[in-house]
This record gives sequence, structure tokens and C-alpha cells, in this order.
Amino acid sequence: MKNVFYLFFLVLFLSSCVTAKKFDEQTALAQKYLADKKDCKESLALTENLLEENQRKFETLKRENNALTDNVLELKKASESLSKLAEEERSLKEKTNKDYQSYMLSASEKQEKLTQELAEKERILNKREADLHTSKLNLEEREKQLKEIKKDIFEKEATLSLKTKKIAELEAKLSEQANALSNLTSNVSKALKGFTLEELSVTQKEGKVYVSLSEKLLFKPGSFTLDKEGEKAIAKLAEVLKKQTDVDVIVEGHADSDPFGGKGDLVDNLDLSTKRATSVTRVLIKNEVSKEKIVAAGRGDAKPIASNETKEGKAKNRRTEIILSPNLEKLFELIQSK
Repeated sequence: MKNVFYLFFLVLFLSSCVTAKKFDEQTALAQKYLADKKDCKESLALTENLLEENQRKFETLKRENNALTDNVLELKKASESLSKLAEEERSLKEKTNKDYQSYMLSASEKQEKLTQELAEKERILNKREADLHTSKLNLEEREKQLKEIKKDIFEKEATLSLKTKKIAELEAKLSEQANALSNLTSNVSKALKGFTLEELSVTQKEGKVYVSLSEKLLFKPGSFTLDKEGEKAIAKLAEVLKKQTDVDVIVEGHADSDPFGGKGDLVDNLDLSTKRATSVTRVLIKNEVSKEKIVAAGRGDAKPIASNETKEGKAKNRRTEIILSPNLEKLFELIQSK
């Protein structure tokens, strides 16, 4: 308060002695002085607070120092104990070093042994890896072969299926041919029903129908001109054959072993048998059997069916055979088809 009064008095004094400009300057300086004084007071208060804080910290540090002094005493005691323990540790360390040296020697030997065992196991492992690689390659090759085998099996199964189908078709065709042959035999037998066994016979063998006509029914001895009764038998047979579009006809003339004693252009039994086969063929053609299906052949005495030592045997050998053979062209086409 005293300072404020002094400042006010100073201002009044100065204001009475100087101009207004000077007064303003002095006023500004007085205000600055008051502001600085205020700052100083605040700094002083702050300093006093810091001093009190530092005093408290000092007391705290003092207490901590006393505690540390006590700790030092305890540490001295602990140091003595540690020295003791250090001596014990040294002795233990010496013993440990000895044990360690012994252990290291043993470990070295064991390590060498283990190294050898490891090398051996690595060798075995490498061999197994090589074997495994070889096995893998073999497996891949076998898998490739297996695929090829499966493909081959699939193709063979497909082929087998086709063959099975083909066999079934063949069996059906053969059954059809057998039925046709049986029907043909039956129809021929019915057509020639009025003749005796001495005159003709109808048999079925080797997939063909054989109609054997005796010389007695067809020709006079040494002749190749058909008798009326023989021509009648051939005409009845033609009635059946002209309806059979799938039957081939072979007409074979046969003779006994007696030398031919006739005259004219005929030289021997072969000539005679051929002429007789031709005569029968002409009658078949005359009765509308297609000539494209007929073959005429003379066998002479080359294929006897009985002994030529007896009269009866010779009579059986003097015959004309009409061999009826089912046309197997369609069957062969089926067999040859893929």
C-alpha cells in the first residue's frame, strides 16, 4: 500500500513538472512497473510452493536414506554369506568341471557313435527315397498300363458284345437254316411219297438233303434217256425246288465198277454218269427250276455207296443223286461282317 501511494505521489509530482506527453510516458512506465511487480509476487508464491514441495521430498529422501543404511548393513551380512557360498560354489565348480570333462569325453564318444548312426540312417533314408522314387515311377507306369488294360478290356468287352450279338444272329440264322432244311426234307419226302425205297430215298446229312434215285427208276441199262416214270419223279421234285429260292442243286450221276459196254459217243462210266446228270438237270429246268441254281456232274464209279462185289451193291451204286444245299451266302456275309 505504501508503494502504491509512493507511485501515485511520484506521478503527481512528475505531472506537475512535465508536459502531457511526458506524463503519458511516465504513466505507461508506472503501469509496467506495477505489472512486473505483480509477476514477481506470483513468481515468489510459486517459488515458496516449490520450496515447500522440495522440503517434503527432502524428508522423504531422508527416510529412504535411513532405510538404505539399514539395507547396507543387511547387504554386508548377505555379502559375508555370499562369500561363504562363493567358496562352496568354487569347490562345487571344480567338481562340476571334472564331471563335465568326464561327461564331454563320454558325450564325444556318444556323439561320434550317433554321427555314424545318423550317417547310416541318412544312407538308408536316401536309399529308401531312391526306392520310393523308383516305386513311384513304377506305380505311374503301372497306372498307365492299367489305363491301357482298362481301355483294352473296354474295347474287348465292346467287341465281345458285338461278337455275342453276332453269334446270336448266327445261331438264329443257323436255326433258321436247320428249320428250312428240315422243312425241305419234309416237302421233298411228301412230293416223292408214291415211290418205293428201291426206287429212291430221301436223307438229310451234313446240312444237305440227298435225293438218291436208282437207275431202275430213271434209265434203262447203258442209256441216259429218262423213262417216263423217272421223268415224273423229277417233275414232282421240281415242284418243290422251284419254290425254294435259297437252295442250290447239284445233280450227280454215279455208276458201278463194271466197264461201260455201250456204243456211240460214250466212252466209259464217267461219260454215262455225266450224261445222266445232264438229262435230269434238263428236266428240272424244263419244270421251272432256275438253271442258275443247278450244277450237273458225273462221278463215274468214284463214290460207291455199296460193295461192287455183289449184284445188289452194284445196283445201289448205279444211281443219280440230287443234292439240295441251302444257300449259305447270307450266312457267310454275316460271319464275315465286322
